[in-house]
Amino acid sequence: MNQDQLDKQAATLFQEMDLIDRESGLRLDRNGRWHHEGIEVTHEGLHRAMTRWLAYDAEAARFIIRVSDDFWAWVDVDDAPYQAHLLTLTEQGLL
Repeated sequence: MNQDQLDKQAATLFQEMDLIDRESGLRLDRNGRWHHEGIEVTHEGLHRAMTRWLAYDAEAARFIIRVSDDFWAWVDVDDAPYQAHLLTLTEQGLL
């Protein structure tokens, strides 16, 4: 899938979002996999982008996916949303 297709897929996800209550239908499961309305997001680039856009709204005590200040939505997160993907053991410890 090229970047144009990825952009279209992301745009479709956000077009379907309810801009009144900002519920996205997105869920990040405990294994770090994204789902939209129960269907796993398998495109690696879109997965990375959504993970990059993930943020925490401390005031609401909820996670959000934020593309810009005006373009954001609530996200359901099953467990700790961040995972270590690569660690290097050095004499100074883990990097």
